[in-house]
Amino acid sequence: MNALICILIIIGISLDVLGTMEIEGAMLGELKRVDITLASLLVIGMQLLFFFGGYIACAMVVRYNIFTYGELTASIIAVSIFVLLGIRLLIKGIRKVFVEERRQEFSLARYMRIILTLCVYTLAAGCACGFTFTSMLLMLITIIICSASVTVGGIFIGYHYGFGSKSTVYYLGTLLLWIAGVYVYVKSIYPLIAG
Repeated sequence: MNALICILIIIGISLDVLGTMEIEGAMLGELKRVDITLASLLVIGMQLLFFFGGYIACAMVVRYNIFTYGELTASIIAVSIFVLLGIRLLIKGIRKVFVEERRQEFSLARYMRIILTLCVYTLAAGCACGFTFTSMLLMLITIIICSASVTVGGIFIGYHYGFGSKSTVYYLGTLLLWIAGVYVYVKSIYPLIAG
């Protein structure tokens, strides 16, 4: 898969984390460097674990020809995952969720629960990328950079400006994931169907 598309996928799933971190940052009573560092390390570790868990599992499925139509089936599943992840972000952007605003202290346990929920979708993205054999090294570097950036950026934006822009972030994530889905369709599925 194209390097740019790989980066778009990771940015797309990371924007979900950005929106969530904006909400969390808006509720922090005090912004401490140690808390931001712990939150960033937690997000990076969980994103890497879940993404590469899904990636390796699904790459093995394709490598050992578990599917009847191999590459075609894997590409169809990958496109479906990108479309569904995009729809999920679109719904999050449209839906107006009530957030009870109250100042609270940083809690690693609360962040762990939030990130674990988000990592289910990272696992799905890892599967989609495993089906299409994207570059593992590129994904590793991109996940580390994006996870750290969206965690720090989300907490900072939320702390200083509130969480009003999170809907825009979700719409952008939807667009990026759908671009990845269209790319996989055009490069992998359409030539097999047409030819």
